[in-house]
Amino acid sequence: MPLPTHAQAQRFAEAVERLAAAEADGARLDLDAWYGLPAYDEALSQAYRQEMVHGELAADGTSFDIDRINAQPAECVAAMSAAQARHLVHWLYRNERVSHGYGSPVREAIRSGALELAASKIAACCKLAAN
Repeated sequence: MPLPTHAQAQRFAEAVERLAAAEADGARLDLDAWYGLPAYDEALSQAYRQEMVHGELAADGTSFDIDRINAQPAECVAAMSAAQARHLVHWLYRNERVSHGYGSPVREAIRSGALELAASKIAACCKLAAN
């Protein structure tokens, strides 16, 4: 799956930033309230609309140690290519659907900073590719 355009990646990164701000403001929210955040809905919509998440369920062979990524987000995301960072976003949102009501991989990645780093990396790489 090709990377999104720079504009698409930028819109997604901005939505993730708003979600991170909403999480910081409501860090004690229970899971139902988290799912009800307008910023959550916006980031979810942008993830699909801006082609960060696609309809394919098949994995591309990339596996993620999400505990390590959340423990060391800067190091782990820096070691990823833009395509791998995009696949991480895809993986997080696909797993969000499976774990709905039991936890939120997206929330954990927001709390650790991993999702923001991945979104920023994708936007930066797409900007370079557009030039």
